[in-house]
Amino acid sequence: MHITQKEFGRKIDFIFHKDYINMILKDKSGTTDIDFFYAEIPFKKQESVEQNDWSLCMAVMWIVIWIVNVSRILLTGKPMDGSWILLVISAPFFLHYLASRVKYTVLFTKSGNLFIIQDKKHDQIYSEIMNRRKIELLRMYGNVNSHSDYETELEKFGWLHRHGVIDSIELDEKINEILTIYPQEQPAINPFEFH
Repeated sequence: MHITQKEFGRKIDFIFHKDYINMILKDKSGTTDIDFFYAEIPFKKQESVEQNDWSLCMAVMWIVIWIVNVSRILLTGKPMDGSWILLVISAPFFLHYLASRVKYTVLFTKSGNLFIIQDKKHDQIYSEIMNRRKIELLRMYGNVNSHSDYETELEKFGWLHRHGVIDSIELDEKINEILTIYPQEQPAINPFEFH
């Protein structure tokens, strides 16, 4: 599966493989090519905004010049001149600033930061990543290991629950399965504290 996002000179290609995703991000500063294993992708996400601060500074500069000019005219009692043209000059800079803003969802991993542009393809990409993450984590850790110990298994499934891999019903099922495997255990850990 391959999905591409483009926005204001930025291009991100997401190439989905069985156990990892390849992100290729191209922008004016260059190209970043990183592989992210689904199992390493965190449950928590953050938002980031990239914007053209130079355009905002130029817009603000022209507005400040206009304010100074109008203040000078009002203080001296002179008739209004063509100062409004300064606002017209500032408008394209401000519009460019607004148009070039790009919002990202960012997932911080050991391999680097995975960026998803918040556009019409965002939800599809994010859902696909989270679904593949869940499948991979369940493949790796989703079964009760009877060769492990009671506390380790409880902690493992508590972690899977906290990180959105299993829901509360699935957690209860796993806890009951663990209690069935270890009926003689006097739990040092309350199995139901993981909710």
